[in-house]
Amino acid sequence: MMQENYFANDERQKAESLRVATLSREVDQDEMNDREMLDAIQKKLGAFAETTARVDAVESEDAKPTATTMTMSYAKKYEANAKQRVSTNAKMAVAGYVAVVLLLVLAVAFCSVAATNAFSSMVTTEETYSQTSKALTALEEQVASEDYSALLARASEMGFVEASGSYTYTELETRPAQNFNIQTNWFDQLCDWLSSVFGG
Repeated sequence: MMQENYFANDERQKAESLRVATLSREVDQDEMNDREMLDAIQKKLGAFAETTARVDAVESEDAKPTATTMTMSYAKKYEANAKQRVSTNAKMAVAGYVAVVLLLVLAVAFCSVAATNAFSSMVTTEETYSQTSKALTALEEQVASEDYSALLARASEMGFVEASGSYTYTELETRPAQNFNIQTNWFDQLCDWLSSVFGG
């Protein structure tokens, strides 16, 4: 099949070449210049595509490319400023990834703030304990070096008495205990019973 197409194309090319040669001879006889010769050939042949690639005869007929193959272009045409569209699933995946990253960053930030607050609270507590401990130590030293005889003399001057002896006091008059006689009804008894059942 390919050989038949090749032979048909080859015959067409030979016929075209013969036709051009005949027309060239006719134009040469009229002694036209080159420009007029091309115009005359164009008028007689009509609009035709000039082939730049000529097929040379080779030893193997199967290896010869056809005229269609010689004129084919394999260059890929790229659109200018072509924009690639991103699918909705890809956009959702990117948005989910960004949301997870933001949540992790926020969690780390909150944890760091909480840890900082805990450490600062611990430092404040340690400082308070240290100050209290120092004050207690100073008070213990002061009590250890206190002169109790001077303290007792000052207390006596102020009207305080020593609590080591036995002292009596007079009781204040109070009212006698009241004895109320209250009548109850069935509702009070029911409430008392419920209270005793439920541990009231």
